[in-house]
Amino acid sequence: MSLNLNGDNWKISRDGTNRRKVRLPRTHFNPYYRGNYFPVKPADPKNRYGAIVKNPGFDHWEYDDSCNWPEFVAELEFDLPSAGAYTFLCDQVNGKISLELNDVPCGEWAGSLGLVRIPLKSAKAMRTRL
Repeated sequence: MSLNLNGDNWKISRDGTNRRKVRLPRTHFNPYYRGNYFPVKPADPKNRYGAIVKNPGFDHWEYDDSCNWPEFVAELEFDLPSAGAYTFLCDQVNGKISLELNDVPCGEWAGSLGLVRIPLKSAKAMRTRL
């Protein structure tokens, strides 16, 4: 069975506390490339990792530095409509995923830009946390 979990109800944090609401999927990248993705530029052109300033005309826009975190915890709560065999599926992951469903470890994946498939263990019709 499949469910589309894309959307803006994910919460991420560096350590499981102080969560931020975000939309997933999204691109996460090294801070060196911030100016390639967003309307910002380095405050010091010789230091692309340092402070940034907004490009003219984007004063109202807020930069979310969480897209530069090399590691983070992502959580989603949703209603699982029925018990059964579900598989977590996503792609374009460059790194590592450790997946839990309601605090039950389901599996891990590590690699660069591959298709990730992890069976969800103990899937029951209920309010669920991934």
